Amino acid sequence: MKPERSGIPLTADIVFKYVFGNRGSETILRSLLSAVQTDAGYPAVAEVSIENPFNLQEFTDAKLSVVDVKALDVTGAVFTIEVQAEREPAFLKRALYYWAAAYYRQLTAADPYGYLQRTVGVNILDYVVFPDRPRMHTAFVLSALDDPALVMSDDLLIHTIELPKLSIPSTGLERWGYYLSRRGSENAMEDPILLRTLRDDPEIQNAEERYRQFMADPQLESRYRARQRFLHQQATNLEEARNEGLQRGREEGREEGREEGRREQLRETARKMKAAGIEAAVIESVTGLTIDELEKPPKADRR
Repeated sequence: MKPERSGIPLTADIVFKYVFGNRGSETILRSLLSAVQTDAGYPAVAEVSIENPFNLQEFTDAKLSVVDVKALDVTGAVFTIEVQAEREPAFLKRALYYWAAAYYRQLTAADPYGYLQRTVGVNILDYVVFPDRPRMHTAFVLSALDDPALVMSDDLLIHTIELPKLSIPSTGLERWGYYLSRRGSENAMEDPILLRTLRDDPEIQNAEERYRQFMADPQLESRYRARQRFLHQQATNLEEARNEGLQRGREEGREEGREEGRREQLRETARKMKAAGIEAAVIESVTGLTIDELEKPPKADRR
């Protein structure tokens, strides 16, 4: 076997969708979704169909798109699954927006609201969002503020899975989380916990097979590298724009300060002229200050 190329994490969007959102990935995806659902006390997913199968053209170096997996189970529930490897400051708003978009898209203009089905958002994060919460998995529902047992509707369910909080896996979701977080890292296949996880779970073995298929395809790796370059360039451009804005703001602030200092000097001159009995019209003509400005107290006296 050829030496495996390293440095391509399973949490990269193109890799994740190839493994979990490809034709033939249905049983792998069902296993992952079932692990998420049962960990939160919901029934396992019986069967899924993938609504937006992997398409290499999605992953161009000229477009920054949201890449997720959409699935539908036999009960009619809609699932959206997204992996987020880089920290997103507005992630919680974004997660809610994606859930709302998936819920809204179920209806055409002529459909009654009763057609709406439960929509489940699954967000797998390679960073921590809730630092004060030790659990890796948090599920959100619509419930009454003073009575959490009173649920307004079971149509909303949003999962967040924070991979860095995971230590030694014991549950089904933890085994999937360990595999997702470790695969692609340096010397991953020398990790005894990862090897045991692969040995004991047939669906994770199937996911590993698809991961190896990705790694063995030079075109897929090339597209991954091109996309990473694009994402890095986007981040660099944003950082440069942010720094430029900060610098411009500092310069404008200094200029405003200098201008305010000049006007304060003129006001002080005007006050001295007024104290000497010089008419207001003359003072205004000399200093350029209006009568209202002449009446302003010294800056130190303002409250």
